[in-house]
Amino acid sequence: MLFNVFKFRLQVQNPLFQIFTIMKIKSIHLYRLRNEAHYQLMIFFVRLLDKYPEVKYRIATELPAFDALLAKEDAAVDFMTKSDLTKLIAQADRRLDSNLTGIGDIVRGALHHFDKTVAEAAESLYNRIKVYGGIAHKNYAEELAAVANLLQDFNGDYASKVALIDGLSAWIAELTAAAANLQTLIEERIAEKAAQPQERMKDIRREIDSVFIDLIDRINAVIILESPPNFLAFANELNEQFDSFNKIYSHKRKDNDTQDNNEQNEKTEEN
Repeated sequence: MLFNVFKFRLQVQNPLFQIFTIMKIKSIHLYRLRNEAHYQLMIFFVRLLDKYPEVKYRIATELPAFDALLAKEDAAVDFMTKSDLTKLIAQADRRLDSNLTGIGDIVRGALHHFDKTVAEAAESLYNRIKVYGGIAHKNYAEELAAVANLLQDFNGDYASKVALIDGLSAWIAELTAAAANLQTLIEERIAEKAAQPQERMKDIRREIDSVFIDLIDRINAVIILESPPNFLAFANELNEQFDSFNKIYSHKRKDNDTQDNNEQNEKTEEN
């Protein structure tokens, strides 16, 4: 026990140990962020630099490249948010999800039907639906593929079981229409993006991420070598923002902003 305490004290007194325990700016998986979230984070970074001019001064030489790329990202985000298809696709997706929920509710309700034949049919359908997992939480391409397979089941091998459950056929017809509507809108969105003369968001983000990471490395270098109080405060605020974005955006979520097909696991119409 005494040896361990002595060993710990030696570590704390070791300059190398002190370097690695200094509050630095954490890393963040930028590719996981949705386009809007990514842009918001870049804007937060710019505003935080304005709050800490000492930090901004130390990376002044590299900032013009970052600012130029941020202007490109701003234009790309503005183009996407102004598109009428953005809202239409989000609405179509909610319609599809609502139908999936409705079908699930009907099937679950029929599990307790007094007619054993109906209850057994409901159980068979319920187990089949479970095979596809949480369809509503998949990205656009995966969701539409899962719905297509589910509809094939409903209209094929499970058609006789569907017929036994009151009202289910109408929901399936509505699900078919909702899926077709979403697919059409996504195809229109792809055509719209193909005609877009601006740089693709994917390419812009790759460039700005590279510059952003380089800026963070330079700031961390100052923190490690000098540990100025303002730099530590800057790192603390940025880390809190990183933690916030990681908690909210690091998991698969619906991309109601119709994301470009970049390196994130989100809903996208590109696949």
